[in-house]
Amino acid sequence: PPLPPAAVALQDLPCEQPAAAWDVPVASFSVQPDAPRDGLLPLPAPAGRVARALALARAVVGNVRRPFKSPNFTWVFWTRFLMTIGFVIVQTYIQYYLCDVVGAPFIIFGIATVQTATSATSAFIVPLLVGAVVASVIGGMLSDRLGRKIIVLVSGGMQSLCTLLLGLPIIPLLATHAHAVSFSVLLCLGMVFGMGYGCYECVDFALVNDVLPCREDAAKDMAIWHLAVTIPQVIATPIAAVVLTALGAYGESVGVPGLGYYGIMWMTTLVFVLGTVLIQKVRLPKPAA
Repeated sequence: PPLPPAAVALQDLPCEQPAAAWDVPVASFSVQPDAPRDGLLPLPAPAGRVARALALARAVVGNVRRPFKSPNFTWVFWTRFLMTIGFVIVQTYIQYYLCDVVGAPFIIFGIATVQTATSATSAFIVPLLVGAVVASVIGGMLSDRLGRKIIVLVSGGMQSLCTLLLGLPIIPLLATHAHAVSFSVLLCLGMVFGMGYGCYECVDFALVNDVLPCREDAAKDMAIWHLAVTIPQVIATPIAAVVLTALGAYGESVGVPGLGYYGIMWMTTLVFVLGTVLIQKVRLPKPAA
């Protein structure tokens, strides 16, 4: 059959023309890695991305390590770390302490009674917060006159004393032989503990501000210091849970049912004492008279 006109026209083209007129070079469709696309920066090669990631990681690690070259900053960081561990343990386990060691009913100075550990914990928090608010204001003013470290020593000592008393059989004895006053004694301890906590919190913030290594990096260094507040909130409760479980099981076997709670209060006292004493490693100029 005769060819269509279009095929005849193509047949009549010279042999060289199809290659020149119809074939498109493959290279024209290839994507050049260094050429910008639609105004975007080119993606680096895989090796380049890895190198940049490693460089960024080294820069981050270097920035985190830099303030720890200052001994003062390092000591303030680790003392705060220890004190936060202690406070988190008290905050987490005080309700269980009230339930298992003191027991209901919880009599508040002979004028009110609550029946559950949850309500008793809420009542315990009230004097703690009142003491913290009052002591934070007074402690901040005194630290400007007397120096930061002396206030940290006093406030840390108050918290250590309270947890030490909670770790002794005094409260269980009261709960057994004078139950009407046992919870009232705990409320008084809560206020003392709150005074120590509030005083420590405000003065420690002032202390870290005094020892910042570089004012130009103040925000970054404060963020690093804040890790001493956040990391203990993750690790303190599981550590205390292991101690509570181990000592609790041993206490049950030897006839001391509250031994697990005594153990975590002893541990809390230890970290409070360490956090208080080690603050003496910080070297600050004496306040102006």
